[in-house]
Amino acid sequence: MFGGQDKRQDLLLAVTPPWIEWYPLCPEAQSRLGVPREPMHLVGDPNSPKLITIYNHCDQTKPVLDWSKAQMQTLAQKKLAGFILKSRSPSCGLGGIGVYGEQGQLCSESGVGVFAQMLRKTFPKLPILEESELQKIHQINIFFDRLKEVKN
Repeated sequence: MFGGQDKRQDLLLAVTPPWIEWYPLCPEAQSRLGVPREPMHLVGDPNSPKLITIYNHCDQTKPVLDWSKAQMQTLAQKKLAGFILKSRSPSCGLGGIGVYGEQGQLCSESGVGVFAQMLRKTFPKLPILEESELQKIHQINIFFDRLKEVKN
């Protein structure tokens, strides 16, 4: 949401069963990084990357990690059945995120967003996917079927 644009998916929302309650969040915005804000990317070790702004090179890792840790406690109380994350996001992407070196060179394309890493560690059995995996109605129905299994 660094550009201030909503990432809502109308097809997904239109076919959502009534038993699903949405819980929207944005690690960057809710960490008070501002909207719109300077874009960020992952820097350093792909297993424990830093969130660094691209132009001014400000380290935004701590506010996002602090918010994410607090959010895990809140999410644990919500009895989650599944989670949908934003693809290619340095905080929410599940994989294939570029990780850069200190000099700005691309070092790896195997990064995982910092919030996504924490979510997976905290809820290892929770169905988690990216919104890019829900572009067609049959993909959405498969995901909803997985959520029903968790719910029951």
